[in-house]
Formats: sequence, C-alpha cells, structure tokens
Amino acid sequence: MTEAKCGNCGAPILYEVGSAATALSCPRCLEPVPEEPEGATPVETVSIAEAIASLGSTSGLDPYRTGTIVLEPEAEAATPLAAPAVEVKVKGFLTQMGLPSDEADFRLRGGVTVVGRQHGDLVVDDPSISARHFQIEERGGQFYIRDLSSSNGTFLNDREVRSAPLQSGDRIQAGSTLFSFSVRHTIPT
Repeated sequence: MTEAKCGNCGAPILYEVGSAATALSCPRCLEPVPEEPEGATPVETVSIAEAIASLGSTSGLDPYRTGTIVLEPEAEAATPLAAPAVEVKVKGFLTQMGLPSDEADFRLRGGVTVVGRQHGDLVVDDPSISARHFQIEERGGQFYIRDLSSSNGTFLNDREVRSAPLQSGDRIQAGSTLFSFSVRHTIPT
C-alpha cells in the first residue's frame, strides 16, 4: 500500500502497490484521482489487533507513539452478522362504542378474553347480551372471535358468525352493544 497527496486539496490517497487507484475520487474534495503517481510513500498495513499492540500503553509516564496506521478489514467471517432480532408485541383492543373515550378501550388479555353480561373479562351492562356472549382468542399474533352459544348471536361486520378471524377495524355487535376491534404493534424499549 502506498500513499500520495491529492493534487487539489492535499488529502492523503491510498493506492494498492502496482495497481490502479483504490478510489476513483479524493475522499475530501471528490476530485478524480490519477493512477498511482511516481514517488508515492509506502504505507505499512497491519491487522487491527497488531495496530493496537503496536501503540503500546497510553497510560503512565511513557510518551504516546505517533504516526499513521492504516487499518485493513479482517478476513470475512464465516457467517455474516445477522441483524439483531426485535420482538414486536401485538396487542388487541376492543373499543365499546357510545362510551366516553377514557372508558371505551379495553385491552384484550393474552390467550382468551371473554365478553358477557354477567361473567367474563369484559362485563357489559346490556340486557340483550348473554351472560357469556363471545370470546376473542389470540394465537401467534392473530385474533379470532367465537360466539359462546349466545341467545342473540354475535355479528362481525354485520354478518352473524360462530367463529372467524379478526382484522383491525372490524366491527363486532353483541346484543345492542357495538364494539370496534383494533390491533396495535409495539416494540419494547
């Protein structure tokens, strides 16, 4: 490896010995660089570990060593580094229509959430809803609704259903109560 100065701005430009320029332009001023000029100064290249060892200690009374060290990339690893895995949490919500906004949202539990008039995770004051009317189950980030043999049926987007997958924005009607289903994705910090 040899080093020469840019003819325009004076920045150092590195060249492989006996080959064309390693860069097509100066890294500082972006001027095109010529092939390796005559009289270029040789530059020693070492691995990162060797460069660190050659610096020696930077503590105590010994003076710091000075000079230019060019760090070459180490040989490629056998397997490329994978991007870190990010776990995205999926949360389901039922919003009961007609309630004030601070009371309307209900976060669904992981697993099964039961909605009913007398029993369940979400108890609704509506005489036309069965004691245990319907349930929403989360399996692997997907939500499913299932009617629990209610007397008035469970409606998904105006169609009566016994069991069906849910999508964010779906409307669910049980008795005279209307819900909106939504999914929210969060990334833990």
